[in-house]
Amino acid sequence: METHVNRLIELGSVDADTAIRRAPMRFRCGQTLRFRLSDVYAPGLSDLFNQITPELELQGRISFLSDGGDEQNSYAVVEVPGILMPLIVPASCVETIAESEPSRSAA
Repeated sequence: METHVNRLIELGSVDADTAIRRAPMRFRCGQTLRFRLSDVYAPGLSDLFNQITPELELQGRISFLSDGGDEQNSYAVVEVPGILMPLIVPASCVETIAESEPSRSAA
């Protein structure tokens, strides 16, 4: 598997010694990080999409609730940052992580 350091060397932007010295040291193993798919060096994006499993969890905002026959609000239309079209998900599979409306306090 290709590493960031190997990629810099391969692109010819730095030599091996410089690439190793420039490697970021502010991170540690086991730390949780956030990044964009466009920043992934390896595997390539097409290979990565082929390896995504149904267990991948996404986070988004409900834009619409749809009925399913006689059941009201049985599907959620969800907008997910980074995905260009809304996703339709059974409402029973959606888990709330944050309220979108400000809470009302008693006066």
